[in-house]
Amino acid sequence: MRFLKIKSNYAIILIAVTVLLIFLHFLGVLSPFENLAVKILTPIQTRIYYVGTIVNETFLGSSSIETLEQQNQKLNKDIEKLTLENAQLKILENENENLRNQLHLIETYEKEYISCRVITRQFDDNANILILNCGSAQGIEKGMPAIVGEGIIVGTITDIKPNLSSLLLISSKTSKIATTILNVDNTSGIVTGGQDMSLKMEFIPVDLAVGVGDIVVTSSLEKKIPQNLVIGTIENVSFPPNSFFQTADIKQIVNFENINIVSIILPPKL
Repeated sequence: MRFLKIKSNYAIILIAVTVLLIFLHFLGVLSPFENLAVKILTPIQTRIYYVGTIVNETFLGSSSIETLEQQNQKLNKDIEKLTLENAQLKILENENENLRNQLHLIETYEKEYISCRVITRQFDDNANILILNCGSAQGIEKGMPAIVGEGIIVGTITDIKPNLSSLLLISSKTSKIATTILNVDNTSGIVTGGQDMSLKMEFIPVDLAVGVGDIVVTSSLEKKIPQNLVIGTIENVSFPPNSFFQTADIKQIVNFENINIVSIILPPKL
């Protein structure tokens, strides 16, 4: 009983002291002591907060950052994969369209052909060459023409190996193709490559009328190249001084740098 009485007395004293401190706080009597306590405790509190922050970043933050980095890497890989798949679908779509067009042309000409893929390119100032994945083992011979699209000639075979061949693009300065302009006079000339993979038609008789937009096709003068394969259209005409011939720049129909599949036209069987 005595223990409970002493404990009760301490409780009464504690409540009284608490009430007195609250009363003195509102009167402002304790302000100097409170300010002193704040100055003493603030650095300690700041230190405790700093240490807590370090602990949080070390044991929780680093884990979170690592997780975010892993998620970011996975997202980047997913984006890369989707981009590659989309590009492959586009390539297959374009190649299938080219094959359909070339099949239509071959059926029109009633000639046999071989489809070849471009595996590399060799471009320089004089010769623009595509290396194809087919050669003599597939029946390829020198001089055979290669087409794309609805019968657009892009070059001729110049070198062959059993399973490889070199296609010299008509945009090369060393390429020469006998051609005809589809106009009233069926004007003839020679198409060769110009600057920056451009095309030009030379040896056009100066007295024959040539109009912008006229279509240029292959002639019947070359043994292995069928007649009427499309080359392009006349873009402009120039008249060199003291010459019996005029020269025409030809507007290309295809971009030679983007060719990835061609059809090689084989000669008719005897």
